[in-house]
Amino acid sequence: FEQNKGILALQTVFGEPVHALIYFDNRYINTEKIKSLIEEKRVTWTYDGETMAAETDFKVANIARKAEDISLSAYLSLMYEPVEMSFNGYDQYSPAQLDSLDLKFSSAANPANTELTWYLLSHASNDKGVVKFSTLFKDNGIMLRLIFVPTLTTREKIVALLNQPEMKVFMSDGTEQKIENPFRF
Repeated sequence: FEQNKGILALQTVFGEPVHALIYFDNRYINTEKIKSLIEEKRVTWTYDGETMAAETDFKVANIARKAEDISLSAYLSLMYEPVEMSFNGYDQYSPAQLDSLDLKFSSAANPANTELTWYLLSHASNDKGVVKFSTLFKDNGIMLRLIFVPTLTTREKIVALLNQPEMKVFMSDGTEQKIENPFRF
């Protein structure tokens, strides 16, 4: 499924027959194409740079679409944990003293980056003007919202910090580490 644009996730309940719930974007793929993929006699995939193959004999018993489609924001809420934390004296400021910066954060959907979002939060806290970090699930994807104090920092400084090649993060034991930054904004 990974090679086919539009298939987002797959949940299965094993037994006879296997029940599958497939999340897909109908702008890119439809149920007939998904059925044909499931019923292919030979499948190939790449793992660690090596192409693998297997013979299969799956048959689709029936396809039942859910009563209604779900929005992208609802799908993201099902699949990902939100990240939200305030720091650097957030509670000391009134709403009038704060501003926000919203950035597209599609790379947060990459499973390899899921835990790294917390490291990005720690890295963002190095700018004393950034006082809150949140991920938001919207119908146009995952967004990063940073609340900041404009008298202490600027949007440009924040974006430059987020784009540094290494993240300076604070570990729970009080030490600091530098970690490669996979995120770009």
